[in-house]
Amino acid sequence: MKKILLLAACATMMASAQVQNPTLTKLTDAKLPATLATNEVRQGFGMNGKFYIQNKATKQVEIYNTDGTLHKVLAPSGPSTCISYDQAGNIIVGVNKFPGSFRTDTAQIKVISADGATSKDLTIPELIKGRCDFFGVAQGNLLQEGVLAASGDKSTELGIINVKGGVVNADDSFGAAITGATFTSSTVTNAWKDANGDDHCLFVTRNANVNPLDLTAGEENVKVSPLTLPKKGASNGAMAFALGGKNFIVYPTTPNYQDAFAIAELTAGENGMVAGAEAVLESPSTVAANPNGFQANWLNVEANAQEKVATIYQYVPGLGIRTYKFELPASTGVENVNAQKAVAGVKYVNPQGIESNQPFDGMNIVVTTYTDGSHTSTKVVK
Repeated sequence: MKKILLLAACATMMASAQVQNPTLTKLTDAKLPATLATNEVRQGFGMNGKFYIQNKATKQVEIYNTDGTLHKVLAPSGPSTCISYDQAGNIIVGVNKFPGSFRTDTAQIKVISADGATSKDLTIPELIKGRCDFFGVAQGNLLQEGVLAASGDKSTELGIINVKGGVVNADDSFGAAITGATFTSSTVTNAWKDANGDDHCLFVTRNANVNPLDLTAGEENVKVSPLTLPKKGASNGAMAFALGGKNFIVYPTTPNYQDAFAIAELTAGENGMVAGAEAVLESPSTVAANPNGFQANWLNVEANAQEKVATIYQYVPGLGIRTYKFELPASTGVENVNAQKAVAGVKYVNPQGIESNQPFDGMNIVVTTYTDGSHTSTKVVK
């Protein structure tokens, strides 16, 4: 049987204390060059202190410093608007012709290594139906082994594109039915790991009346948890993440089509993930009108679980690029919960998803299993 959507099944969530008094601090705020036509640079993301923006007019990825100055150009990419990344830090861009449908007879996706030194083109099965303007975060490492979930405006199922050995494995790629899903040309599906180190996907459609869906794996189906978010707006750009033993989501809020956003806490309920009734923190709008014509407010997160600090990157086409520090207090009560537990085992997972009993050189996700069956995970660098 095929494992639906994700590389790993979901484990029981750990109970923990309510988050108290987190803080949100704006770190940087910059405009991009006026020569960038808003409709040509519709999607971008932040990573490692830089912003990566796909320019479909010049067919290249432009990398900007947080002060808005150009750092580097990666060329060529393609005439598409799609750009995202995988959990190993590789850049993913569409090379299909905008706004046409994805083809199966030629390469439609380019994966570029995090340092820009190498790239690989991927030809995909007929799983992205119709027009697809944006990509979400892919699971794993698409240069080696990973999963990209994507769809188009003519899709009735979510396309699950499995990569093994650096090439698309057509036999293990398939369409997954998602209960309650609304497919549009701007749908994105972001892979994320919860506080236990278990895999999820956040399915986001640009529509104020449609809840994001948190998806987890099953042998026969996908478990779907609709997330009702306080003051959710109609812009695209939500992302879930784990920090300090808790789960959060950052998402655009009302007024629609501006730059406001909020951070809400997610908890594991009997039927899946549930959003808190109130947002943990809010960042209000700084503009009076929609700065772009396609309702995008891109937000993504780099979380340092060990330090309880996350960097939030915000790219609003037509407005600019910003970074924020989201920080939890020194103690959330999580440590006291774990202090009474006995450790059953510890494993180390590298960005490629490979497990070991010893830490790898570089970044590791340290997953601790307790005798009561619960787990915790932290990110460390050796």
